[in-house]
Amino acid sequence: PQPNSSPTQVVQSSHVNQHNILDGGQLLKWVDTCACLSAERLAGYPCVTVSVDDLYFENEVKLGEILNLRSQVNRAFTTSMEVGVRVSCECLSTGKSLPVCDAFITFVAIDASGAKVKLPPFKCETAEEKTCFALANERRKVRYLLNQKFQNSKDDEQ
Repeated sequence: PQPNSSPTQVVQSSHVNQHNILDGGQLLKWVDTCACLSAERLAGYPCVTVSVDDLYFENEVKLGEILNLRSQVNRAFTTSMEVGVRVSCECLSTGKSLPVCDAFITFVAIDASGAKVKLPPFKCETAEEKTCFALANERRKVRYLLNQKFQNSKDDEQ
């Protein structure tokens, strides 16, 4: 099974905006940290964030609610890997749980000299893991095409 991480956070006053809604930047920090833990478990080295895919917030998270994050490595390529993070929130008074967002983050592992590390392969054991594995490759193709478009537009500006 893929390396994963499942931290829980209580949304406190320092995490919210003036409307007592979780600040998006705070959520991104928690998502990135959770994903990085999974990446480092696979790599056995420190990892750095390369990219974060589009992120859409399905439901707002309010002061006092519980945020549940679950991450797993979806696929390891030669030196990069995709980690998926699923976030949900839980209201203590009602026990109701709602989806907040899904995120896909790309990481690379680096050694002490700052060089990229070749990643170990891992085996998919369940049908869900196999689906995540295949979809990660499709998202990688899209990321590559978007990066090429971005590079071309930068070249056109110069």
